[in-house]
Amino acid sequence: EAMEEFYGHRIGTQEETLAGLVADLHAALKEAGIETSQISYATAPVVKLPLTRMRVTFGVKSDYGRFKKFLKILETGRRWIAVESVAIRRDSRG
Repeated sequence: EAMEEFYGHRIGTQEETLAGLVADLHAALKEAGIETSQISYATAPVVKLPLTRMRVTFGVKSDYGRFKKFLKILETGRRWIAVESVAIRRDSRG
């Protein structure tokens, strides 16, 4: 029963989750005050699990405080979102 709860309610079905995840991501960016011009999405099945992995890639210009707020929104949201990597680059224009 715990596994059904986890997959059925915490993660959800693929159809429910992918559309909702995209909406939640846009809402989190907006709430944190971060803009992005392009977001790419790719999905792939997770081996031996009834899950689909969605890789989301995007670039932003942000200060540390807003970026930290964005990560907190993702970490404390109702969806299970794992941030696997972050690359930071200093703006060379100033």
